[in-house]
Amino acid sequence: MRYGPRVDRQRGDELIESMYIYDDKSTGSQERPNQSPVLRPSRVYRYADLQSRDNQTPGFVSFLGDFAGPLPDDIRDTWKARGDKQEIFKILREQKSFPLDAAVTTELRKIFATGSSERWLAEKLAQQGPEALWPFNDLKDRVTHAKKIGAEPGNYKATLPDPNPGSTLTGALSGCVDNLKPTQLPEAFFFPGTSDRRALVIAGIHGDEKRGVDVVKGLQTVLAKDMASGTKPFFTTILVPIVIPRTQAGSGSRLVPGGLGLSTTGALKCRNIEPNRNYPLPGEDLAAARARGISGVSAVELVIKTAAGVRAPKDSGTASAFWTTSIRMLPETRILLSLIERFQPERLASVHDHSLIQACHPCAIGVASKCGVEGPGIFVDPRGIDSVTNKVTDLTKVQEDDAIGKKMAQAALSRLPCDLLVLKPKAFPPFAGNQVLFPPGVRYFSPARVEGNSLGDWGPVPTTSRPGIATLTIEVPKYNAADAAVEKFVKELHRDVLQQVFLQKP
Repeated sequence: MRYGPRVDRQRGDELIESMYIYDDKSTGSQERPNQSPVLRPSRVYRYADLQSRDNQTPGFVSFLGDFAGPLPDDIRDTWKARGDKQEIFKILREQKSFPLDAAVTTELRKIFATGSSERWLAEKLAQQGPEALWPFNDLKDRVTHAKKIGAEPGNYKATLPDPNPGSTLTGALSGCVDNLKPTQLPEAFFFPGTSDRRALVIAGIHGDEKRGVDVVKGLQTVLAKDMASGTKPFFTTILVPIVIPRTQAGSGSRLVPGGLGLSTTGALKCRNIEPNRNYPLPGEDLAAARARGISGVSAVELVIKTAAGVRAPKDSGTASAFWTTSIRMLPETRILLSLIERFQPERLASVHDHSLIQACHPCAIGVASKCGVEGPGIFVDPRGIDSVTNKVTDLTKVQEDDAIGKKMAQAALSRLPCDLLVLKPKAFPPFAGNQVLFPPGVRYFSPARVEGNSLGDWGPVPTTSRPGIATLTIEVPKYNAADAAVEKFVKELHRDVLQQVFLQKP
């Protein structure tokens, strides 16, 4: 094996001197002018030029990003250099498509012992990719094996695929969106817990609700620090900080472009839609909703159930575009539902932003004030309630889920300092929506209702693919820029309540 020839190339103001490695096994000749360099082992080695060229022991650095070599070689070389199983897992998770080549599995079996949890994890990653892409049974088994693997960094990223991608639409439907670009796909982050009970936390449903995104990203940072110190959450957890990345640019948009809906006159058209009214009928899974609309992109896929029967949602006739509806699921809705059906969380928190519409307190215990309406706070849509009649069908589940919301709200309220408003005397109460009733409640006070099914309608009701989910909506206050100190405190408070209450053992 020999070094050469040296190749100089420019990167900005830096002259890079590269030294390739040739394989001279077949001949002792030093002159092979037409021979292409052999990049072994799976890397290009660069002459660092950090010392005199008279020095016969040049320094080398490797840079994986410039040249991608064969994956089995990369795994072998990394293991020989570092002997760190987490580095091998990291390499596997970072691949772009799965399953990986059989040669990868062969290499993994040379590294990890037969029957070990490390081999089980490595082979699952090679077959299926990062954990957020795994099917339910493997996710459950992941917890058992994690106890034998030892300390883990967590925060394992996966790009979530669309389970039923459409095509680029043309003609009258060219404004509709049924297929996302790779850069528009949401990312999920997996944290193994101490139990196989599962929780999902999401944000970024609406592009103009940055505070909710901040809370979930803050939670991600805290969980990663906990994992680094050897502390796992009780619940095995997936975070999706931004469910709809394409509406997050610039100032952000609440409505999502490309939906297909019916106007008040029944006309079919592409337009911006409300993404939180874009879910299947409660009790239906993703496959059932897709089957209804399988005849074509203009077929009704989403329906609502009323006292008069089942029908397609349509616009209410209000002058505001806020409540525009859709008869088709957005690609992001399909992605989220697919994740939920694979992961099967028993509790789900969706983090949003909310302004204060009116600050007013009730006059009597348990009696709603006439002036009170919905506001920021922590709310729950419990299991065990019929989504059409609102009648209780399972009191035990209702009480369990209300208890989750109450525990979180009480923890948050108890941590509010008495002098919070000293930071900004005119800043409104951060849990005003909970405080429209006394004692504070955890159900939305407002009776307002719009066409379409929300996540809070769909999540709590079991389907053929999953059990019902205790579904919480967390509304982080929309403070003005002048209230930045209060906002920072309140966002951190929501983050801590999620970490210390929602994700811990009940």
